[in-house]
Amino acid sequence: MNSLKIKSKTLVLMLGTCALLLQGCSSPTASTSLAKATPVGQITVVHALPKAIPSEGSSFAGSQYIFVQAESAALMLNPIPFVGELAVDAYNQSTTSHYKDEFIGIDPYQITADLSKSRPLFNSSSSSNGKAVSLYPYVVIQEGADDVYRMSLIFQLEEPSWTGRYLYHLPTKIPVKDIKKPSQAELEKFKAELTAGAQILLGLIERDKAGQLESSGKKVNFGSYYIVGSKMAGLVSPDFMVFPNEDLVEEKADHVILRCSGKPTEDAHSGGLLFGVHYFAKDQLHSYKVQ
Repeated sequence: MNSLKIKSKTLVLMLGTCALLLQGCSSPTASTSLAKATPVGQITVVHALPKAIPSEGSSFAGSQYIFVQAESAALMLNPIPFVGELAVDAYNQSTTSHYKDEFIGIDPYQITADLSKSRPLFNSSSSSNGKAVSLYPYVVIQEGADDVYRMSLIFQLEEPSWTGRYLYHLPTKIPVKDIKKPSQAELEKFKAELTAGAQILLGLIERDKAGQLESSGKKVNFGSYYIVGSKMAGLVSPDFMVFPNEDLVEEKADHVILRCSGKPTEDAHSGGLLFGVHYFAKDQLHSYKVQ
């Protein structure tokens, strides 16, 4: 019996490793420093979704939210890919519509625009020389295999020759049973955490512009349900998904800052949220090892 358990665990680990190797073959994009990437003169907050977002999510026109459902059996069981994709899309849109009015009322764009007014780098009257860069704030709400939704606030900076992402992962998780009708207390806490996260991300951008978010020289292997929350292909538990050789920027008693390579438009179920600079509370990592 013990031998069987060991073999089963080994098989799962092998599946997870294969999944990561497949992702590695897709030529990830390096997350480069804002200080080195482009001479920034002014950062403008934009009320829209950027073009380069993780795929396999559902959104609504005019909103700053992307919903990622756990991988559906509809696509895996249907032998006709096109029909399967239609079924999954219809399911995602139907499910998302149940809670769009609750969350879309809390606008990450407005929160970000209001907070950035007092910061010179984001001030529209800035007279510094350099290229104008667009900042797109949006939220990914991801369904996990453990029946909770996790939220990540993303600030995506874009100009023609460079893209950067900064991600803050909200501490409060919402049970699946509450997501369609969150309580007023949950919504107020969500707004407060979005505001705190926006402050942190604005600070990260300022530090990156000043060249203060360079790698510490250490590499880490880590995993988090905030990156991959559902079972890979419906089979491999997120607990076994570990992303190797990412850059450690900063480690404090309660949080770490990581700079990760990835593909900004990758499927959200297999690592599309990896690319960028992440601010993680340590308890948001199910695996973390400094090499």
